[in-house]
Amino acid sequence: MNPQFWMAIAIGGLFIAILGSVAEYMREKELPKAKGVVRDFLIGSILTSLIFQFSPDSVTDIVNGMPTFSVPSFSGGAMEPELQVGVPKF
Repeated sequence: MNPQFWMAIAIGGLFIAILGSVAEYMREKELPKAKGVVRDFLIGSILTSLIFQFSPDSVTDIVNGMPTFSVPSFSGGAMEPELQVGVPKF
């Protein structure tokens, strides 16, 4: 496993633990207990690791799989694309 994976787990866990601690402090007006902070850290790290596992491959696959669009250039003349109207003939 690469260091980016562990860094993402730590940052995600810290982020969720901080959010949970702030929410508990605002609700109860006392410092949060260590058990709740550790629980929030574990939830955040697990959630972040799951997101990290799915997103890198899928994002690169989506970006690489997107078709490239180009506008055709017409160089003079009366070159017009064919327009067919009616029932398709397969």
